[in-house]
Amino acid sequence: MSPVSKDPRDRVPQFRPGATVGHFEIVEMIGAGAMAEVYKALDKDAWDHLVALKILSRDARNGPDAEDMRGCSFKRRPLFRGCGRHTWCRSSRMVLARRMAARNVPYIAMEYLEGRDLAAEIRQRKKSGASGVMSVHEAVDIIVAICEGVHTCHKYMVVHRDIKPANIFLVDTPTGVKPTLLDLSV
Repeated sequence: MSPVSKDPRDRVPQFRPGATVGHFEIVEMIGAGAMAEVYKALDKDAWDHLVALKILSRDARNGPDAEDMRGCSFKRRPLFRGCGRHTWCRSSRMVLARRMAARNVPYIAMEYLEGRDLAAEIRQRKKSGASGVMSVHEAVDIIVAICEGVHTCHKYMVVHRDIKPANIFLVDTPTGVKPTLLDLSV
């Protein structure tokens, strides 16, 4: 019997490309965590607009704490709209839909962002021989933006509880990279 990986990224996706969840068509899985999977999807009701579709994992839906998981992550999400109006928190600002699909699968549709997370950026720099090091200016810009975001969340009584490089997304914009805090559902 082969060992089962505990890494959620090794999990077989719940949905394959072309599958539908509500009025969204799955393009590909773009991320996975302990509680949910995130898919790039097309909004079929909005001229195939790209969205990030966060879907509660099978384990979270069927485990002993399933009701608590659904309540924490998916029912409270509208509370994050206020703190999500800021550029550092773009994915939460654009909560497009929060529903149960026909298969009783809770999901949240959010703005799809182009870029990479800080953990991937550090890994890429290490591979290129830079030891993951960034300039002081780059690091300070990221830290200041994320601290501003956390401060605003706290004003709305939202506590992130999982700030880490994988939840800091570096959004590519025409004027440069903008740090964005992700995964406010914890």
